[in-house]
Amino acid sequence: MLYGLVQEHLATYVAHAARTYAAPLPKYVVAAFDGYLACDDLARGFVRCHCDGCGHDVLVAFSCKLRGPCPSCASRRMCNEAATLVDRILPNVPVRQWVMSLPFELRALAAKRSDVLAAMERIFAEEIARVTTRLASIAGARTGSVGFVQRFGSSLNVHVHFHTLAIDGVFEKTAMGVRFHDAPPPSKDDVSEVARRVRERALLWLRRRGYLDERAAEERSNETIEPSALDACTQLALAGGAYLARPFEHKDGPDAAFERRERRFSAACDGFDVHCAVRIAADDGGRRSARERLVRYCSRSAFALDRIELLPDGRIAHLLKSPRRGRTHRVMSPMEFMARLAALIPPPKTPLVRYHGVFAPRSSWRSLVTPKPPARAAKSEPCAGHAPLPAAPAPAPASPAPASPCAPPALSARSLAHAEPTVRVEPTLISVLHWGRLLEGELFATSRYVEWAVLMKRSFGFDALRCPRCERRMRVLSTITDSAVVRRILDHLNLPSQPRTAAPARDPTWEPMAFGVDAA
Repeated sequence: MLYGLVQEHLATYVAHAARTYAAPLPKYVVAAFDGYLACDDLARGFVRCHCDGCGHDVLVAFSCKLRGPCPSCASRRMCNEAATLVDRILPNVPVRQWVMSLPFELRALAAKRSDVLAAMERIFAEEIARVTTRLASIAGARTGSVGFVQRFGSSLNVHVHFHTLAIDGVFEKTAMGVRFHDAPPPSKDDVSEVARRVRERALLWLRRRGYLDERAAEERSNETIEPSALDACTQLALAGGAYLARPFEHKDGPDAAFERRERRFSAACDGFDVHCAVRIAADDGGRRSARERLVRYCSRSAFALDRIELLPDGRIAHLLKSPRRGRTHRVMSPMEFMARLAALIPPPKTPLVRYHGVFAPRSSWRSLVTPKPPARAAKSEPCAGHAPLPAAPAPAPASPAPASPCAPPALSARSLAHAEPTVRVEPTLISVLHWGRLLEGELFATSRYVEWAVLMKRSFGFDALRCPRCERRMRVLSTITDSAVVRRILDHLNLPSQPRTAAPARDPTWEPMAFGVDAA
């Protein structure tokens, strides 16, 4: 349904924005929509996978890989980010999720200005680190966090806020290596202090750079600035709109009790809302990793396809996450729907995942605290004339005595066999439960970008390279991009061989009674 809506109304909205506003839509917004229409189109090229057992072929279309409205590429990016962080970045220590929402007056500025967005996220991460190190009370210790920028709310609105996964403790450098110390849970006053200090530092930063308009409301209202198309989209996505009320189920007792319990970890100061009620323990492995699910939640896409519904009169209804005074759906016209999608597309060269503290790219602590791939995960070939080395056993929960800071302890069989149990958690240790969940390293994220077949099997339990006929392993035979060859193959298979295109532009005031039906 989403693809049909974009295909039907994209050209109309782009032409309408160019005629109506001072500046048209930015090129990256139009490119994101065009890429979504070209995503998964076999007529634009594909990869041919072949089964040597039965001779069956499978054609896999290319994806757009853009940070636009494409739900498929957004899901792949979400799962890839979660696999990389869990396997290669986040150590085996407790992690606490901190969330901060910006004031309503600051959301539009943060959505349009990348420097404002980066400054607000950095200030929030620094205040979390300051409170965590103070609670741990270890001199010279450091902590770290991974911040996720979310530009959206639960009703297709622009709502800039941050999800930060912070280490719930500190790391200390010793003569024997790196040692981790747990921090006590923050109190209500600690969370309030974070909100207050973020508010003070944010206002100071905005005032120094001229972003804070302290003129009277009457003076500001007299200015007439003609907005661009993107500015109009952002203002529309910040505003309210029409809603639809349908029957819904009220929250039960346990949910309401959970909301009451998490008030201890919530605080607000002039629109800067902070809460940190979610905490994941160190050994959270198993069949489903809670840590990986949390990272997926922090890096999820702006909307879910099952929340979008097409009404009989041609309008689009979006299901709200929580009903508001009995209203369950936000109702939009096709042009408003396209405007909200355009406002939620992040600008290029604006990272949505940021690293702080010991996880910073140039930090000297990063190589000491991040997990290392075990020996069996490294795909190295034995030298000629030598017997291949046996596969390393799965790592155990107990850690050996840490080595020097320059050489993190290796996961060898001898060191693990003679290691004494200790209450200290080794940061570079991969738990047995997590290693077993990865099929003894078969699904381990050995690099920043996980192979698509491995990622699908890890995330959804689906082996994309398994032959549907004989269930043998297929192999990638060739990559076909020549338009003439693509057309001949698709015509032979009786598949559409012409690339999909958007519908031509028309009058934006045209309101169909049903999608895909002419007004006549």
